[in-house]
Amino acid sequence: MTKKLDKTDLDQILDIQANYDSLTQTITSKTIDKHITEKQLSIIEADLSNLFQKFDKLQAQEQEFIQKLQDKYGSGKIDIDAGTFTATE
Repeated sequence: MTKKLDKTDLDQILDIQANYDSLTQTITSKTIDKHITEKQLSIIEADLSNLFQKFDKLQAQEQEFIQKLQDKYGSGKIDIDAGTFTATE
């Protein structure tokens, strides 16, 4: 035996179905957004890794140069603007 649904019941079923559809679309959209963001983050992390390697190399070069300056001039202060070295006593 088939019965006709009340309009309010049918409307509620359709409303729930529409909410499921909307949520499914939003979840799909957010999943794609997450995927794109993760790819971008991966690229940024690789870039940062390269930059930090360069940073570490520059720090090593700086320390090497400081040691060369100390060997050449001794301990002291450098005035870059004046281009002078003042030895510490």
